[in-house]
Amino acid sequence: RRIEIELEDHPDVSAALLIPKRELEERKGGVVRKVQRVMFPGYVLAGTEDIIKLFQITYRVDDLLKILRHEGVFREIRLDEISQIVYMADGDGVIGISDMEFDEGNHVHVLAGPLKGYDGWITKVDRRKQRAKVRFAFDGLWREIWLSVRLL
Repeated sequence: RRIEIELEDHPDVSAALLIPKRELEERKGGVVRKVQRVMFPGYVLAGTEDIIKLFQITYRVDDLLKILRHEGVFREIRLDEISQIVYMADGDGVIGISDMEFDEGNHVHVLAGPLKGYDGWITKVDRRKQRAKVRFAFDGLWREIWLSVRLL
């Protein structure tokens, strides 16, 4: 979820944290229930104006393993790479369930929900599980992630 933090001993350093999640409908024992799953396990996205200070402060945090770096330089995941996630997610960083239908030519049309306007990013649909595989740019790579949909 999105959290604004201000580090107590360092009021000049702040970061907006985001752990992107997706809401899924899962069927177990004939019962359908909604669950939330992390989209990119192990990643916490941090938006900050001063990554060096944030790194210096968080370096000794026990549960923080590392900040991504490449050739000694901090790796930045640019907004244009993750804008799709940011715009689809709600205030808690969760991408919910979208309503979609197929036309006579078997083309997908998203009618409502976070996938509305992103029809072209859908690469596959599993009608039985009611999920759509959606293409996301993340950390310099294209990744495909299953999202729940309601087929109308």
